[in-house]
Formats: sequence, C-alpha cells, structure tokens
Amino acid sequence: MRRYPFVIVLALAACSGSGATAPTTVAPPATTAAPATTVPTTQPIDAATDAAIQKAVDGAPIGCDPLDTRSCLLPYPSNAYTTDDETVFWETAPARYLPLLVWLEADRMASLRIDRDTFVNEREVVKEERRMRIENQPYGRLTEIIYDHAYTAHPYKHPTIGSMKDLEAASIGDVREFHDTYYVPENAVVTAVGDVDSAQALQLVTQYFGRVPKATRPVPRDVPREPAQTAERRATVREDVPLPAVVVAYHVTYDGHPDSYPLHIVSKILSDGQSARITRDLIYNKRLCLSAFGRGNITEDPNLFYAVCIVQPGVSPATAEQALVEEFNLLKTAGVTGRE
Repeated sequence: MRRYPFVIVLALAACSGSGATAPTTVAPPATTAAPATTVPTTQPIDAATDAAIQKAVDGAPIGCDPLDTRSCLLPYPSNAYTTDDETVFWETAPARYLPLLVWLEADRMASLRIDRDTFVNEREVVKEERRMRIENQPYGRLTEIIYDHAYTAHPYKHPTIGSMKDLEAASIGDVREFHDTYYVPENAVVTAVGDVDSAQALQLVTQYFGRVPKATRPVPRDVPREPAQTAERRATVREDVPLPAVVVAYHVTYDGHPDSYPLHIVSKILSDGQSARITRDLIYNKRLCLSAFGRGNITEDPNLFYAVCIVQPGVSPATAEQALVEEFNLLKTAGVTGRE
C-alpha cells in the first residue's frame, strides 16, 4: 500500500582512519563491474570495491564482530522509521564506509532471516513501544482517534504501528510475504549525501543492488480511495484523560499538488513554535487552551490538516472549538501578514 516502503539514506562525512585489516569474512564476493557505457565510473569497482569494504572496517571499535558487520558501525548513528507512506533505513558514517553501507543495505533487501524466537521477541518489542508511546500516555491515542473517524476506506485510517489485535494476529508468514512483496528493487529509493563521488556511488549501488533479485510479481498499487466527504462529521469519544481535548480537522490534498505547497507554509504559521498563531492566540492571549497545536499532514495521498486544543479548566469544549474554527476562518479571509 506504499509507493516507497524501502528508502535508504546514507549520509557520508569526510573522515580517515587506520587499523588492522579486517577478516575476509566481512567482504562480499567480488563481481564484475557494470559496463562503463551503462554506469559511469571513475575507477574499476570489482576488486577495488571489495578491498574498500575490507578497509572500511579498519580501526573498528573493540568488540566489533567480524561476522556481524553492523557491529563495526556502532560508533556511528543508524536507525529506521516508518511513516504512512514509507519505511526508511538510514546511516551516518565517514565517507570511507560507503562500500560497506551499500553492501549491507543491499543484503538487507535481498534476504530475510527470521525464526520463531526472533519473531516473538521483536513483536513484544513493538507491543511495548505501543504501550509506552500510545497507551500509557495522556492523549496518546488522540491521533488514532482522529484518523479512525476521519477515514472510512483509505489505509490512513489505521495507525502505522498497528493495534494490539493486529500485532497478536501477525504471523511469520505475513512478515515474509510483506518482505517479498515490497522489499524489492522496483520499490526502493537509495540516497547518498555527503563527501562522495557521484559516479562511484552510482557504480556501487548498481553493483550491489544489481545482485538483488527482481520482484516475482508487480508491486501492488491498488490503494483504496477515500470517498469524498460531503457533510460535517462529528464524534465524541470518552477517554481517561485529565482535561477535554477538542480537534478540528479538514481533508486536504496530496503532496505534489499545487495546493500542497502553501499548506506546508500555513502549517508552520498556524502551529510551529511559540510565536505561531494557535499557540500565541489560544494559549497566551485568550487563555482557552492549556496546550494547542496543529499539523498539516501532507502525504502521498490526500490527508488531514487539523488543530488540537487541550482545554483549560473552566473553559467549555464548545468555546475552544469555536476558537479553533475562527483561526482557520481568519486564515481564509485575511490571509497571512507580511511579517509572517
């Protein structure tokens, strides 16, 4: 259901290092370089690249496991995250690590090693993350509630992390099928930023990702369309929270539409920082909200533009709702100021 569920970002900095030669078990097998007529290159890439991978783990930290090459990158930040539209894996490291990073990410895409114990342990990690970030936080379910009521058909209705029911129902077969369907070269974007030679980076990506098998079937693109909302939709939800929360939300267009660019800017003007309109007017000036914020969620498919007010004690939710609506109406009728 995502256009680019596998995005890799490599940020490389100029840095040098020295140390003992790493064991040969770290390096992938050498392959013949792609023809120069297809991929521009500044140097031979087969043996030279594999040698560079060997060199990349020179000076690796104490405890670096030569059979687990990612442990050799521990001093440098790396992580992953998932949004409504994509999963991103990223690393930041010295430029000399580029051959190793490209090989590692190609290996991640090409293979999935999972057994029952690993699957159960990782599922428990995700469940605990859900408890920590959503279920045990005041207003932690607010975003889920907003999207559950705003959407009827599109997958944006469902949270990325899933529900506890979703997590319990997931199987190893589901994981393998998702990996085989979406973690394929046809569905990936690789970005390298920093102190790298463009031609060499392209050569590395072509060499190592070129080994990854193509998808055995077309990547599904049949994402359900959300029917147009033709009337106001209201919902009152009872949650165990200290103060009422009022939300006003509007459906907006997709990223890349001409209207999406001003929406990005308007989102900043309304709710980004202490001087933003919603913060300034509803918290400091009118004192209607204990906390107030908004967001223009501009994504691959049409999404939401919404504002939230955690209502001050003694203020009615209806008053807070009207104040949020007035902020949107003022933006429509008066526009933005020159200073903004």
